[in-house]
Amino acid sequence: MESKTKTWTVAAKELALTGPLISVEIGHPESRDFRMGKALIDTGAMCTLVSPHIVSALGLTQRGVGKGRGVDGPVSEKPYFAVIFRQPDLDLECEVNVMAVDNVNGPDVICLLGRDVLYDLSFSMGFDGPNGSYSLTWK
Repeated sequence: MESKTKTWTVAAKELALTGPLISVEIGHPESRDFRMGKALIDTGAMCTLVSPHIVSALGLTQRGVGKGRGVDGPVSEKPYFAVIFRQPDLDLECEVNVMAVDNVNGPDVICLLGRDVLYDLSFSMGFDGPNGSYSLTWK
């Protein structure tokens, strides 16, 4: 299978402030109701996280509890939920488990895209801060 690459370019200062953001849609796996927003590609996040307001807005049902830890924080248990993750630029739609945490922040940021999804979907990432570009490559 041939690899595909998508590159985004923004002002270098914007990229330094916001990090690599992509447009995403997070949806309920049964009702197929979706919310649109931004996802921060966060290679430091072990798992993909969503804001609790997305969980509430979609009426998601908790599937279990997982352990997680924020930067400099203690390990704690957090609820996890199944969602449909869509990214139109990448022609991507898949069901993933996400944890709901309060510290997903930033203008319109509804998701931190963690290493679990990046690994499961065979993504590799390029980051060129001085030129304000970032890219994802996948199969």
